[in-house]
Amino acid sequence: MIKHRGFTYDKFISAVGEGLLKEYFSARGISVPLGLPLDYENVRKLLDDLPDQNVEKETEEDFRCVNDVAEKGQDYLELTKGEFKIETPDDEPRERTAMRLLLNKNQDVFRTAYDYYSYRTIAANLSHHQFQNVQPDCSKKCLDQFRAKIVEHYQKQAKGEDCNIRHRMEGDNHIIFVARGDFVKTQPVWENRKIKNRYFRPAKEDILFFNTKNCVLSLKIASRNTDDKTEYIKAFGYHVLGKHKIEDEVFKKSLVSLVPIQNGSFNYEGNENIKWVKLVEVQMRIRERGYLKLSICGNDLNGALERVLGISLEDGELISARLKFQIEHDGKSQRPVTVELRPPERTNLNKKRDTTIIEEYLIKNEVLLI
Repeated sequence: MIKHRGFTYDKFISAVGEGLLKEYFSARGISVPLGLPLDYENVRKLLDDLPDQNVEKETEEDFRCVNDVAEKGQDYLELTKGEFKIETPDDEPRERTAMRLLLNKNQDVFRTAYDYYSYRTIAANLSHHQFQNVQPDCSKKCLDQFRAKIVEHYQKQAKGEDCNIRHRMEGDNHIIFVARGDFVKTQPVWENRKIKNRYFRPAKEDILFFNTKNCVLSLKIASRNTDDKTEYIKAFGYHVLGKHKIEDEVFKKSLVSLVPIQNGSFNYEGNENIKWVKLVEVQMRIRERGYLKLSICGNDLNGALERVLGISLEDGELISARLKFQIEHDGKSQRPVTVELRPPERTNLNKKRDTTIIEEYLIKNEVLLI
């Protein structure tokens, strides 16, 4: 359900170290020949020679998940260690620390770290919906009632009754993960040299994030059905926020605006934390002498469209835009961060590094209206 980040096998094996690899294989019930060095070549051969391919695939999935939460520049490990009061050597590779969390006897430790990774990375886009003057109640009673409503909704769609909810905190903000079913699928498989149909129900995961400062509920739903998003907003509003009636503004109010980009008022010069901002992609509709939809990419489109193509952003309807931010920390430039903006309420900002810096800049420039 979660997209893995880039994975280099030999680098990962070296970073985890032989000691933790032996501990992992022992926990998995995988025998390691006495005296065998666990370098990249031997680990690959050890897994390739396993009689059960499922164990090999599950092991490789574990390795990729450990690699995910070890991502540099992110705080998945630090948040989890703080929550569970776990101490690890300060100077060890992040992959080794992540493997320690996986091997912890409390299985909720690594699940928590991976939930933080999921929240930051699963969403290509988030939709945002603002409530007014509310306080969330994420007690077990309220979350059970919220779950029951979601189960009822998906059962009506023949997506099953399986539904697990996990609640996390990030500072004062609430994150809710909803693992639920989807439509039953059929997969032809080989079995005893014959093709048979295997029936299974895929698992999907939806994510809700509630910002207690501005009362904005952000969602990523693994579905294109707008009714699903509407049901989540209603169920969360009623059972978690105590709203017996959800105002129309929550569903319709635009929280993202491209007007400053379109009319030229957006400041691309940056500030004390942002060295520069560049417009690198736009999608727009032009209705003149027919209908034309354009998608244009470039290193810096600000001013270049009119100069090179003879068109202006004000010549049509701006559908979406991508901005690239060059952030500086202590005078050192970081890797540029690209943010997609698509009104009325979608942005992928929540999964980005330096979110607060970029968010404040977009609010000041009246692109984010929250």
